[in-house]
This record gives sequence, C-alpha cells and structure tokens, in this order.
Amino acid sequence: MNGPHARGSATSDPVSTITETVLVLTADERGRLRRTDSVEALVGGAMLADLAHDGLLALRKTRSDGAILRLSATPGDAVSASVIAALSRDPTLDPRLLTGIGRVAYDEGVERLIVTGAAVRESSRVLGFSARTRTRLADEHAADNTRAALQHAASDSDPVDGRIATIVTLLDGAGELDRLLGGRAAMHASSAAQSRELLRSIVLAVGAAAASAATSASH
Repeated sequence: MNGPHARGSATSDPVSTITETVLVLTADERGRLRRTDSVEALVGGAMLADLAHDGLLALRKTRSDGAILRLSATPGDAVSASVIAALSRDPTLDPRLLTGIGRVAYDEGVERLIVTGAAVRESSRVLGFSARTRTRLADEHAADNTRAALQHAASDSDPVDGRIATIVTLLDGAGELDRLLGGRAAMHASSAAQSRELLRSIVLAVGAAAASAATSASH
C-alpha cells in the first residue's frame, strides 16, 4: 500500500499513522471500536494531521470563518477519491468538512486495521434474531498498550516526537485527553504540535465538531 497511511501496525507502533493510533485509542474496555459523531470528527482531524505531517496538506489562507486548506501534492492510493476531491476544492476547515472526512476516514482506518490483523469483525445475534456486526481489536489490550507507549514517549522524550505531540493535542481538542491518556505526560507533549498553524486550525475544528456532536447527543 502506498501513500501516507502505509506504515506498520497501529498496535505495535503507536505512531504507525495518527489515524490508526486514534482509532485504537478510542476502543472501549473490551477492545471494541467505538463509532460516534465525536469519534468520527476526531478521526477526520487525525487524517488531516497525517496529510499535514506528510507534507501533502497546507494552509492556503486564514480568515474569520476558518482556515482554507490546500492540497500541496496528491496523496497516494490509501486516501479515498472522495477525500481528495473534497480537499481539492480549497475547502474551509470547519466542523462540517471534518465530520464528512471523518466518516470516510473511519471506514478506511478500520479496513486497514482489519487487513493488517490488528482488528477483526465479529457477528452476534440480539435476542436470537437480528445479527449485529462489531469490529474489535484482535488484542483487547492493544488500546492499553498503545496508551502506555504514548504516555512513555510523551513524558520521557525531549523534544517529543511530532506525531505523538499531534495525537495528544487532537485528543485534547476533542475533550478526550484526560480519559484516554491522563494529565502529566500529555501536558509535556501538548506544546510541540501547537506551534504549527495548520495543526492548531485542525485541533480547533475537532473541538468545535466534538462540541456540536455532544450538543446533538444531549437532545
């Protein structure tokens, strides 16, 4: 597989891609992958961050209603045509764009985890009638292992790796930081990603989308 999302397994390497690592981290305590509007927004931000780190996405300009994105190069075949088409129109980085990209990025990320053996699909029947399919991590401890690896790298590395810092900052923007990583290690890493204007814009959009999803869920 070519492109920016072609690196190794997310469960053995906590920074295989930002997108895959975020998916692993958001699994529940039984290793089942969660899919909510907030998770989709977070995964959409993670995909944009992967593109930015690989030098494929840049800021065209900023204005009061949001940053304008620009593809600086065409991503490889690991990024769907629909995402490339959306980003090729120099879109405004807002919650609507992020959520739309997040839906596609979630499906693509899950498929990559399945192909690499990091996740599996399983079917079950509810009350003996309709079948329900869930996706879970092949190793139910993978999320804990990835979390521990990130905490160690974030607290012990100086400077902190840029991808690790970005994951930490995205989780913070989505309001998931304390629950998924905890405070001290995360605080050490957070400033490294914030120094890049594009990543700041992505994080702000993730936060806005997560807040919108939380409001919708409460009604």
